[in-house]
Amino acid sequence: MRCPCKGCEDRKLGCHGFCKRYQAFRDEREEISRKRYEEQKARDTMSERGKRLIIKYKRMERTK
Repeated sequence: MRCPCKGCEDRKLGCHGFCKRYQAFRDEREEISRKRYEEQKARDTMSERGKRLIIKYKRMERTK
């Protein structure tokens, strides 16, 4: 997916706030992210989540 800002002739500082093309692009990206999150949540069991948290905690402990 390519951001509509690349090569846009109307681009200027702060244009993301009112650019219709960018807002549509952002909404589409948010929808994709939400779907990915929901799919991951459906696949993820509590035990798998717990295992990932333990691994993350152990990594943090090693860096201290």
